Amino acid sequence: MPTTYVRWTTPVTNASQLANTTYGIPTAQRKTDISPEIWYVRGDLSPFLHLAKAGMFRQRQVTDPKFQQFEQPEHAVTFTNTVTATATTGLTLTVDSSAMLKVGDKIMPIDGSGQVARVTAVNSATQVNIVWYSAAGAYIASTPTANIADNTYWLNLGNASREGSTLPQILQPQVAARTNYTETMRYPFGGTRHRLNSTLWTGRGISDMARQEWFKAKRDIEHKLMWGTPSEHVSGSTVYRSTGGLFYWITQQGGNSTNYAGASFDAGKFVNDMMKNFEYGSDTKILIANPKLIGILDKFKFSKLQMTPGDEIFGLKVNWIETNFGRLMVVNSHALIMPNSYGAGTLNAMGFIVDPDFIDYVYFDQDLHIEFNKQQPDYDGTVHEYIGDVGIAVNVSQNHGVIYNIVTVSFTTVTA
Repeated sequence: MPTTYVRWTTPVTNASQLANTTYGIPTAQRKTDISPEIWYVRGDLSPFLHLAKAGMFRQRQVTDPKFQQFEQPEHAVTFTNTVTATATTGLTLTVDSSAMLKVGDKIMPIDGSGQVARVTAVNSATQVNIVWYSAAGAYIASTPTANIADNTYWLNLGNASREGSTLPQILQPQVAARTNYTETMRYPFGGTRHRLNSTLWTGRGISDMARQEWFKAKRDIEHKLMWGTPSEHVSGSTVYRSTGGLFYWITQQGGNSTNYAGASFDAGKFVNDMMKNFEYGSDTKILIANPKLIGILDKFKFSKLQMTPGDEIFGLKVNWIETNFGRLMVVNSHALIMPNSYGAGTLNAMGFIVDPDFIDYVYFDQDLHIEFNKQQPDYDGTVHEYIGDVGIAVNVSQNHGVIYNIVTVSFTTVTA
């Protein structure tokens, strides 16, 4: 660990001063930011943290450990009906989202029937009223001429207003608030004077312990930012907060989630997954993948997947996958050894596809840092601590994705 110089002070005894100190040493004089030499060691243990510090994600300080991000969903290209449209459903259409629809819109199912409907009212986030037109353009009012199967994709053909009409429905912002928390993470290390200075115990003493505990802190925080579930538990006067991670926000808040659950995976399905993940957001995204998926993608190169090596980012090795719909930066992560609760085994292949323009690395008060000499005054030894309140803000969930539970892989089949 790089040498760090600490300014010592005379312990304070005044009660008002002690409120801002720990064991008489002013807090502000014990805090030291983590040096770049340590942040960028072993990036594959914590690539998300590594990329955040390299400037790939936004970093922001929040003023409360319970924080909110406000997001407006991306405008969809298509939508689907979630109940089969038949004569009995008549003038009501149930859809996955009515966010892109307003009164007067002409909409058409992509099923070859040629039927068209016009929106007459938006009843809720998932239901609209419509009237029907036949393939020949005739107004037929109450029922479709042919059933529209569940999960059929629809296109919006624009807003058709009648001659002399008044102002149509005004598009209003549909902002959603997402609540998450920063989590207090503490990693103290140290020992007695005898242990720290005896070669029988630690060799180079506290510098070795500092390095070892730093790797552990980075690893654990990375796990939390990947797998955590947002929660706030009050017990008496004490509050425990947990930050929600990528898996929660993507799978629970409308992101692109594909659980293969043992189904066969091949290069064609991977391209289809990427096509879905590039429908919204930036045209450059990051695939944080575990070693199992990295190995599969390396073999997919023989299926003409356009995969090329890239420059290292602060020591983190990356590859690039080129497609006509977007560019994907691939990084290896040892933090994504799949937990048993999400799959049949701990070595299942998986990866997160994240849009760096819509991810914030969040901290409260101060980012992860080291605080020196936290031992009590009469302790014959030394204690330092890595401490910080950190979290993540996943903005516009549909800009991100996850593929997981990949067990069976075909290297000869390429699904269209």
